Amino acid sequence: METRSVPRLAAAIAAGAMAVCALSERALAHGGAYNPTPGGQPGGSSPSGPGPGTGAPGPATGPGQGGTNPATDATVLRASWEDWWHFNQDPYLDLKWAIGTAAPATGADEIVSGSRTDARPSPDRVRTRVVPALRDLLETERTPEILGSTLVALARAGDPEGESSKSSAIPLLVKHLPDGNQEIAETAALSLGILQSEGSLPFLEALLTAGTRGKELVGGGDVPERTRAFAAYGLGLVADRAGNNRARQIVARSLCAALQNRRAASPDVEVAAVIALSLDRLEPERVASASAPWISRQTEMQFLKGIFEDSRRRPFVRAHAATALARLAQDAPEPLRADVAEQLLAAVKPHSKVENEVLQSAAQALGLLGDADGDGLDRKIRNGLGAVLDDPDVQARCFALVALAEIGAREGPADGNEEGSNACRNMISGELVRSRGMTRPWAAIALGVLERRILDRRGGTAGGPERPGAPASGAGGHLAPSQPVRETLRAYFASARQRMHIGTGAIALGLCRDRKAVPILLDRLRETTEDQGQGFVALALGMIGAEEAVKPLRELARTSKYRPAVLEEAAIALALLGDKSTATDLAEMLAKAQGQSAQLSLANALGKIGDDRTVDPLLNLIGRKDLTSSARAFAAAALGQVADKDLLPWFSPISCDLNYLAKTGTLLAGDGTGLLEIL
Repeated sequence: METRSVPRLAAAIAAGAMAVCALSERALAHGGAYNPTPGGQPGGSSPSGPGPGTGAPGPATGPGQGGTNPATDATVLRASWEDWWHFNQDPYLDLKWAIGTAAPATGADEIVSGSRTDARPSPDRVRTRVVPALRDLLETERTPEILGSTLVALARAGDPEGESSKSSAIPLLVKHLPDGNQEIAETAALSLGILQSEGSLPFLEALLTAGTRGKELVGGGDVPERTRAFAAYGLGLVADRAGNNRARQIVARSLCAALQNRRAASPDVEVAAVIALSLDRLEPERVASASAPWISRQTEMQFLKGIFEDSRRRPFVRAHAATALARLAQDAPEPLRADVAEQLLAAVKPHSKVENEVLQSAAQALGLLGDADGDGLDRKIRNGLGAVLDDPDVQARCFALVALAEIGAREGPADGNEEGSNACRNMISGELVRSRGMTRPWAAIALGVLERRILDRRGGTAGGPERPGAPASGAGGHLAPSQPVRETLRAYFASARQRMHIGTGAIALGLCRDRKAVPILLDRLRETTEDQGQGFVALALGMIGAEEAVKPLRELARTSKYRPAVLEEAAIALALLGDKSTATDLAEMLAKAQGQSAQLSLANALGKIGDDRTVDPLLNLIGRKDLTSSARAFAAAALGQVADKDLLPWFSPISCDLNYLAKTGTLLAGDGTGLLEIL
């Protein structure tokens, strides 16, 4: 019987380099990085919590390389559930919304009729205090790690509306494009995209095209391929926010041109351009035409369809084309959605000859397109994903479980939604109950995702409006949460003994907002250690809204001074519960921390939960010349997160529902220099 081959890694590569990679100046020059963990390895831990590790690094990326390739060792390239959670958690936690809107107040100084007012820095405070300090840092500092962090932080703060062009951050960012340090130059290019200003488009276009103007911007020589790739990502980020279709067409024209010369494009540029196109939602034509690929949604998708079907393209490029097609098809005219769905269904059929990366992405992409109703196509999508659960590729099975969860929570316009939703639940529950392999924790996470999306669509446990950052579950809101699923997850968590089961059980219960799980979670909070997933248990209590957990979580934070990963999760949990008391403590600890792993975790936590009260402490830290450069760099990164113009991080449109295993060096490197590793 013909089966799909499983990619293998060379023994020397599989030695675990990604698990021990250091946070070097190279990484810090990109604005700070997450420290990857050994994906798929129970008991693995990281100073920064779940990281983007893939179990082991893939082959070196460069011209003609990247992605996964057959080798001689039996180690399978796959990611643990922690990696998926790392890349997809932000819309579920929605910390900026939690900090800045009404919620239970648990701090003694915050009790005001059971709610709190917006605690985020006001636009005026960002404009008058944060932005000038960051601009001054860029003008006066020469240390690469501080410059990198500050470039990203300034872009996250954004250009205040109504200000003159003279106060725009664009000239300062452009000034660093010819920097002799390649990491600073490419970070400046990406920051032009993070700024999400249409004023960045001419510069990003020139860099990607790499013509005369692009060469001038980088100092006269050829535009490095890494800079071109980051410029492509930047174009996608600008298109994601663009207010008019003409700007989106300009972006699409540049990205399509970079992909049309297949032999000339490097792997990094190809992948970056495809992912960027997935964010460029051109308006559809009333009547589909055969015009240039950058004219309309139809022509854009036809262009990407050609890339997906081109067997001469690298597998990981085609994998990201699957994701791009699904993203663009979500709100496209129905014939386009159906055409893409059929194309992806062909890729996931048993015994298909597509590469593993393409299969994995196709399974993920179907999760974006299907729904729970009785329509014939949606039934085919659910059945197709059910067949993937028997595929030899473990990671494809894992992604298929999450895709079924997304479909099971999305109500369609036809009848039969309850039946379809239950079918998805049953397929996922079967893996949780019967499986003994790597798919079991993924099944738990998938059940949590399904229940959470239904809750969000129904207005959450309190019956309030759907949160603006919450993952959309489709039209409707009539599907009901499942108590049997919660009972199954509680039993799974109660019997768990290993980190991968304790952690995934806790997060799944947190996603469900299962109040009945609070007693066993509190017991586990006391009993577990950092290596056993104590941080995930703490986070779950915050996600559920368990106010009775505030006291033990405060105690955990107090005693975790030298366990920054646990401290980070406890601080986030407290922030979700309305307790912001740890934020100022974190700023003080960051000033005293010596190791870069501790600085990273503290800065990451502070950036996620910091409010207006942390602005002045962070401004003080970045100005202190007596601190190490890394401490000041991480403080700048945290300041950018606190002052962020958006509710969700800039990378969320890229990282969510992305096949991060189909990687290049500029997407995910493992040493802090990839797009998905930048704070």
